[in-house]
Amino acid sequence: MIRSLSRRLPPTLRGMILMVISGAMFTAMHATIRLVSAAGPEGGLHPFEIAFFRNFFGLLVLLPVLLRARLATLRTEHFGLHAWRSGLQSMAMLMFFTALTLSPLADISALSFLAPLFATVGAALLLGEIVRLRRWSALAIGFAGAMVVLGPGFQEISPGLLLVVVSSAIWGATMLIIKKLGNTDSSLTITAYMALLMTPITLVPALFVWRGPTLLELAGLAVLAALGTV
Repeated sequence: MIRSLSRRLPPTLRGMILMVISGAMFTAMHATIRLVSAAGPEGGLHPFEIAFFRNFFGLLVLLPVLLRARLATLRTEHFGLHAWRSGLQSMAMLMFFTALTLSPLADISALSFLAPLFATVGAALLLGEIVRLRRWSALAIGFAGAMVVLGPGFQEISPGLLLVVVSSAIWGATMLIIKKLGNTDSSLTITAYMALLMTPITLVPALFVWRGPTLLELAGLAVLAALGTV
């Protein structure tokens, strides 16, 4: 019923609704990351380790779907693009998760919305998408809002906020890759390769700061992974 109703909506409206839901999920995930990084007898888990578990548990969430499809969802002609996307997004994720432990959540959430702004500029310059004056005006307002959050000239810009801006720019680039992959691969295929490739990629830096998580931390990690995967 929900699927048939969604198909009656214009594609642009469906995309906007999905972006709003996605934003809500990511905001909840960010709050959970803050809790996991600050909880525990030893001051919480390192953000690199949290990034690994976010991908690892996300992969576990996807496994039943992949097995039900007999791994048919992994068929792709663009493995290289999946690898590039996973490498870039791993870098952005490590930066962003670190930023969540350094700066106020409200500022980070506000600056994280720079990612679709960067993606829009990239889509116009690299993918040839038409961006009209109204959208350019909205982009200008969005970037101006980011400058207000950063507060240049009035206060020192914190390392955490700078990490968010850089990670948002990288995330914007990965959105362009996802857009390209979406022409040939399903959303499940794109998500599956993200989990399969980002899990070992993020494991490497996590090993340098590894601490065994408590049961409470494991529960929080499972929740944030589920939110991020959905």
